[in-house]
Amino acid sequence: MDRKTSNAGEAEQLEQFERASAKQRELATGGEGDTPPAAAVAAALISVLETGRNRDIFHVASCERDAADITQALRHFLPGAEILYMPPWDCLPFDRMWPTRATMGRRVSVLQAIAALPKGPRITVTSVESALQRVPPPSLIDQGFAPLQIGQKMDLGALRVLAERTGYVVDDQVDEPGEIAVRGDLVDIFPADRDDPVRVVLGPGGAISELKTYNPVTQRSERSLHNVVVGPASELIVEAGNEFDRAAMRTVPMEERLVSLHSDLPALFDVASTASICFLAGLEEIGLARVLDLIEDAWRGRHQVSATAGLAAKRFYLSREEWDSALRDRQCLRLTLPVGRIPKFYHLPRAGREFAAFAEARASSGFSVVVTGDASELRRADRLIEHQLGHKMEPVADWPQILSVKRGSLLKAEFDLTEGFVDPLSRIAVVAAADIFGPSWTANAGSGSGIVEPDLGVGDLVVHEDHGLGVLAAIEQIEVAGLQQDVVKVEYHGGASLLVPVEEFGRIWRYGSEPDAVALDRLDSEGWNKRRQSVAREIEKVARRLVTMSKARSRQSAEMIKPSRADLARFAARFPYAETLDQTAAIRAVMNDLSSGKTMNRLVCGDVGFGKTEVALRACAAAAFCGKQVAVVAPTPVLARQHYETFCRRFAGFNIELLTCPGWSDRQRQGKLRTV
Repeated sequence: MDRKTSNAGEAEQLEQFERASAKQRELATGGEGDTPPAAAVAAALISVLETGRNRDIFHVASCERDAADITQALRHFLPGAEILYMPPWDCLPFDRMWPTRATMGRRVSVLQAIAALPKGPRITVTSVESALQRVPPPSLIDQGFAPLQIGQKMDLGALRVLAERTGYVVDDQVDEPGEIAVRGDLVDIFPADRDDPVRVVLGPGGAISELKTYNPVTQRSERSLHNVVVGPASELIVEAGNEFDRAAMRTVPMEERLVSLHSDLPALFDVASTASICFLAGLEEIGLARVLDLIEDAWRGRHQVSATAGLAAKRFYLSREEWDSALRDRQCLRLTLPVGRIPKFYHLPRAGREFAAFAEARASSGFSVVVTGDASELRRADRLIEHQLGHKMEPVADWPQILSVKRGSLLKAEFDLTEGFVDPLSRIAVVAAADIFGPSWTANAGSGSGIVEPDLGVGDLVVHEDHGLGVLAAIEQIEVAGLQQDVVKVEYHGGASLLVPVEEFGRIWRYGSEPDAVALDRLDSEGWNKRRQSVAREIEKVARRLVTMSKARSRQSAEMIKPSRADLARFAARFPYAETLDQTAAIRAVMNDLSSGKTMNRLVCGDVGFGKTEVALRACAAAAFCGKQVAVVAPTPVLARQHYETFCRRFAGFNIELLTCPGWSDRQRQGKLRTV
């Protein structure tokens, strides 16, 4: 078959695909296209790095997700360059829950790298959230790193002191970042900035004879190492002699602890003193205003909870004036990217054929077409190209190689990109596998129960199903019939104790209170059984009342809510992931409830990150598209703002009015966040 086309035919085909691209972009984003694809930003940063005089670039993305996606694209495009990602804390501002040790460990590791002079091309990516946070002094951070290598003599006492000063937790079994265990000549430590824990074996004279990574679940050793660097597990690094009880201080927000510990915390921009600061034109102000308002809301909430919260803690975040001052004397670049988006082929009836035709049209007009994905996705794309166009794609390894290949080529690269883009200046079209086959979300795929029991520790209050309230005193080994067996020791009133075999551990639950605040049960008494029977009777009464109410509600009629399928499909297409099976089932059940003509009565439960918000969004969209008003209630102003911003993004372009709540600041109540 002759696949050559005339120039007129090429022009017509390209025009057709430009129309398709616009249509698919509207389907996928409702006309939103203000933020360029992350891969396009990464390519532009490489261009700045190669053509500019400064080989050290510090890019500030408008949000954390964009920053992570840009970093991922950069690491694929320039595998030999130094690409750093500075994440923000994984907690809300002024939260009583501290950031995780894994997040703080990665942050201090990146801070140490940023403070050092670059040895070659370097791009650091962060978000506005992170750039507004002050950081510990680099000189103090440097003191928190301990290099370990084979043959080195280890001072176990000094290692313990350093671990305590830098936020490590001593545990019996090390399976999470920021934990350490010392057992004679064996040290298990999980460096907070690493993905794997490390086992240190000491030989004669206290010298390190083995360094190995191990599986945190099975505890089995895996790879041998020659050296490893153990970095801090906290940004709250204390100098020798200034130790304090971290456990007692965990109810105080980290901001307050850091500000009280250090009188002068530098800004992140101060640490990256040699870098050129880079933003996307037009997005800096949007992201900055959003995060500053979030911080203000969180501060107000913290003040309502604790009137004694130190005003000094607010200095942990840069004010708008301090932000402007920090950038005033720096070289700042604001990028404008004239890029186009790739059609969402997976929305089309014949996705494979449309993709192949798009690739042929672009290549015929002098564009290099690069298909990206993992090995299996590239094999699928290769088969499509070969079947439709009669030849295979050529492999490429990085972005410089893509730039050097003759235009008009069909290429493939093992890059994990969230979305492709078209660069008319470089005449390159990058097509992500997600553009062809649809996005994938594997974070929760194949997971079992969404309910995870909280960790139990020695000293916790627990309830045994048959014996009542006690204290988990120890985990011990005993000999039964000549065999060693693990047991849990639970202590009760008067010092009486119970040994529970680990196979019966499912009969024990954590009790959410302090040991001194409750009275422990007595072993071998009727008190616990009487309380259980009393509670069972009360539960039975409540259950009967609920059944009666449910039957009454089931007989009540309600207006049927059946939105347009096209509107709902357009809204659902904005969800950037593939729904999990449980999520799909929940959405279907909620939609059935809304269209049933009966009063809705449904509770959706799930752990953090399992997609409950998307279920709520679909329900709200269904009601709004039918002309109904919808109220979304959240327990705190900060969470209300986060939901508001999510709803704004998802409903943009649908002519749905979103209103703020009256509990926010004057500037917000004046309509700043009102949108149509």
